Amino acid sequence: MWRLAILVLVLLAACAAGPAAVPSEAEAGLLTRGDVAGYWRARDRRGDPVAPVALAVLDPQGRPGLWHGIAANALQGHAPVDSGALALAIARGHHAALLEDRAGTPARLSAAQVAAYHHRVMAAFGLPRTAFGGTQLTGTLTEARLTAPLWCPVCDRAP
Repeated sequence: MWRLAILVLVLLAACAAGPAAVPSEAEAGLLTRGDVAGYWRARDRRGDPVAPVALAVLDPQGRPGLWHGIAANALQGHAPVDSGALALAIARGHHAALLEDRAGTPARLSAAQVAAYHHRVMAAFGLPRTAFGGTQLTGTLTEARLTAPLWCPVCDRAP
């Protein structure tokens, strides 16, 4: 039941996404300073469809405190990780993926692109691919593509 509630919240948040926006120098500066919440707020203001999901994962004070619904399930049974370092690594992975994106609409990632950078970050922290909420059943990019309408309905449809 909690998964359905999370997916509904994510769906509603993601529907508010605007046009694609190439990452700015100001956003890069936020990451350099380690301001994860500031980075995602800036991306949200510019219409990044992943930003509302990321903001929902951060606690209300903006400190990395992974949202219990997805994170507790995904991280259960694994070695403890520094949630602040993980959140910063994910934001940096997102930023890098936006800069590298040449498929479909540049600077609007597909579900597979979002899953791919999450998988790389999770692996660097010793976590399985299923630790990413968009692929928590099989850990595959196919799962990310199939479930994208639930967690990122306005993500780029290009592979």
